[in-house]
Amino acid sequence: MKTIIVGSLLMISSASFADTLVVEQSGYNFTPQTINAAPGDTIRWVWGNGNHTMVDADLADPCQEIGDWFDLPLNSSDTIAEWVVPEEAAGQEIYYICDIGNHCDNEMVGYINVDEGDSDGGLRIGIVDIQDCNFSFSNDAGVESFYLSGSGDRANFTIGVEPEGDIAIETYAYGNVGIYQASTNTLTPLSGLATITLSSGEKYAFVAESLSAGKGGEIVLEFGYASDCDDCGPFIGLSSQGCSVTSVGDQFMFKSTSVDRTGAILLEGEAEITLSIAGAVTSDTLSLPASGEESAVSIPAGSHTIELNADEDAQFALLTMYMGEDGDGDGGGDDGSLPEDVNEDGIVDVSDLLAIIAAWGATSP
Repeated sequence: MKTIIVGSLLMISSASFADTLVVEQSGYNFTPQTINAAPGDTIRWVWGNGNHTMVDADLADPCQEIGDWFDLPLNSSDTIAEWVVPEEAAGQEIYYICDIGNHCDNEMVGYINVDEGDSDGGLRIGIVDIQDCNFSFSNDAGVESFYLSGSGDRANFTIGVEPEGDIAIETYAYGNVGIYQASTNTLTPLSGLATITLSSGEKYAFVAESLSAGKGGEIVLEFGYASDCDDCGPFIGLSSQGCSVTSVGDQFMFKSTSVDRTGAILLEGEAEITLSIAGAVTSDTLSLPASGEESAVSIPAGSHTIELNADEDAQFALLTMYMGEDGDGDGGGDDGSLPEDVNEDGIVDVSDLLAIIAAWGATSP
């Protein structure tokens, strides 16, 4: 069984589930000597003994270091060294050596073969804040799709996204809906059917707020995009009828506070997730922790559903999933990328939401 801390809405594309590839050092050996990686993956070297380095070199002059990609120490003080494969390394064969003493002459070398990558990239989902809206997400047949709708005085949502590679998004919007771009601090209204292109490396947020109660205040957003996600973990769908959905940093929360608000999380595959629950959270096929408790939950092969307020007779249901193995609260990958850090200050906090609100007040559609 593989262990996956479910990224749920935070990281749902193949690019988002970057791998950490471990290379162990012992004597003059890097094991494995050759690894295959993709942009966004982390190469982690683990020290075994001695004093060593990893530096990229010239394969035509095998012990001549270059250092364009990395130059890292590995010794008793630096027992772990990591390098995140950048997008510009796509398609490269990176040859590296230990440049200490005669180590290279003793064939202390390694190879990193980097995949070409995908120009259409994936889409990382950062901040998620959905209130008083119906919401669904599905990942099916190579297409990932979102649907949100709501009306009334409190209906609103914010979904932060960061493309990995330029990506075309098919959208349909109705009501007071827009897309915010962090680098320019601008909010552009969305209306009707459109195809928009999100640029690699930029941070965006889909935002909407109902302007009044009833049909006149309705907000609707649908968007979808092609995904080549072959191993995106067990999370394949979510549906909500009025529940609040929030994801910032390393936590994903799904909450019902009324008898008429229900929701479901759809899981498929074999994995392990960590979650805590309170109130009316149930599953027919999974062993969930008791109300008020937190534990790891094993997901056997097959399809499974976790439901909130399934009988529509409870006043409270709360499910929290813990995302990211480092528990540092940033929600980002090993490369330090924070799609939820919309103001790009290196910290994920309420100021990121305030940055969106500030732009909304100035340029609301």
